Amino acid sequence: MSFVSDNSELLKSMFERTLFTAWRKGDPNDPYGRLELIVTADCNLRCRYCYMFRYGDKLCPPSANNRDDIREHTKMICDWTIENGYRPSVELFSGSPLSQDICLEVLDIIYDKFKDQPEDKKWLHIIIPTNMSFLLNDDLTERVKDLYDRFMDIKMPILLSASLEGKYMEDNRPFKFNQNIPGLFLPPGPDDPRDDAYYDKTMEFIRDYNCGTHPMIYSRKIEDWKKNFLWYQEMFEKHGISWQNMYLLEVRNIEWTDEQLLELCDFIRFLINWTFEKCGKDKQRFIDYVFRHGFNILRLPFCTTARGLTCSIQTCLFVRLGDLKIVPCHRLAYDGYEYGRFIVKDGKIVDIEAKNVEMAIGVHSYAGTNAPQCQDCLINTTCSRQCLGSCLESIGDPFTQIPTVCKMMHMKYYTIIDEFKKLGVYELACNRAGKETTWMLNKLYELGGKQDG
Repeated sequence: MSFVSDNSELLKSMFERTLFTAWRKGDPNDPYGRLELIVTADCNLRCRYCYMFRYGDKLCPPSANNRDDIREHTKMICDWTIENGYRPSVELFSGSPLSQDICLEVLDIIYDKFKDQPEDKKWLHIIIPTNMSFLLNDDLTERVKDLYDRFMDIKMPILLSASLEGKYMEDNRPFKFNQNIPGLFLPPGPDDPRDDAYYDKTMEFIRDYNCGTHPMIYSRKIEDWKKNFLWYQEMFEKHGISWQNMYLLEVRNIEWTDEQLLELCDFIRFLINWTFEKCGKDKQRFIDYVFRHGFNILRLPFCTTARGLTCSIQTCLFVRLGDLKIVPCHRLAYDGYEYGRFIVKDGKIVDIEAKNVEMAIGVHSYAGTNAPQCQDCLINTTCSRQCLGSCLESIGDPFTQIPTVCKMMHMKYYTIIDEFKKLGVYELACNRAGKETTWMLNKLYELGGKQDG
């Protein structure tokens, strides 16, 4: 056998023992049960922190952006999973999936492929993150609602996640006014059409279609996040949405300044006290909420990291539809980093060829506790880790940590410990966390949140 074929067998063996085995089971709780289809990098927003806006031409180059190829490859992926008995949880990724024709066409193709298939051949569901801008266009809104209903009818539901930043954060996500991107909805400008009526319509859609929300906490304008959070909660109450329907994750880019990190910590203290009030100042109820959900951000110090990285990069197969390349993730889809590609013959996927199996091994075996900068870190077993793509863009190496992000993690954990102590709930949290985690958090607190003391 040749070097290439040996590596291809190794790559396929890795996928078979993890992903493909999970897909055959069709178990929604299996951590290896995911497949992500990357459609395009196109988006109608130019978010100031977004890697797709900054590097989209490299993550999804013109050679992978041919619409005819995307359509044909979508059919092939569907046929491949059906023929192999794979039932993954699928995510459709793009800059703005529900605001562009090609992504809606991809969904139409998927529907046609699966509408007459038996249940044991269908994907578990299709997850679509969306910036909700489709609601600014009546025709797009009706197309999305129609797709949602049709997929529900065939018992292969679409699950929408609202990437809605909030009224006081939209300046971080302006529209690409006056740009001509074929098949992509853009309001004419120059004024931002996201007014109060739009937000009411958005919240009604979130309620009626059971969407989650995941606004991103970014360094720019971080001082406005208290106001933004309260706006979110007012809108939730107004439209009958649970106050818990929010997943908070800070943007792990390099540009956090010391002043911005202090503002982040101030917001975390506010969030803890707001949540404590919401739980009726009942200490046990508060801790139960933190460990069950905690807006994600509050429970992290007390939870042991289950695997090397906490994002889906180690448990998901990422496929770029335009060229059928298998990449580490949508933020590490740079040339030279792809694991391999699907081999097509006579219009069918027949095999997988490896290109960088070493990268696949490195990512899938990566353990944050053993990384050079992390081995002696006090929070290495609870840290939610950094983004490998952000590390590559900032440092030049996906496995080298960004110092400002490390600082953010330490300051965030110290702040949570300190505020929990003030509220008298820290010991309750430690009782749930375990002795080793408690020892590390106590030591971090003694050092004032600084690793070097």
